[in-house]
Amino acid sequence: MLAGDDDEHLDFRTSFAVREGATGLEGVCTTVVRYRRRAGHLYFKVIQPFHHLIVPRVVARARS
Repeated sequence: MLAGDDDEHLDFRTSFAVREGATGLEGVCTTVVRYRRRAGHLYFKVIQPFHHLIVPRVVARARS
């Protein structure tokens, strides 16, 4: 799955894949961010520490 959005401050793309891991199925999420302006860089600096909390919730909502 690939998702993303562009706005005036930054562009982002997130990919999510399921693969066979050592203990069963596991999810792999990768996010790429391109900053267009300084405000985009500052915005992502604020969001980045919470990224590991946000992504599992988004995936859980997609499953239901």
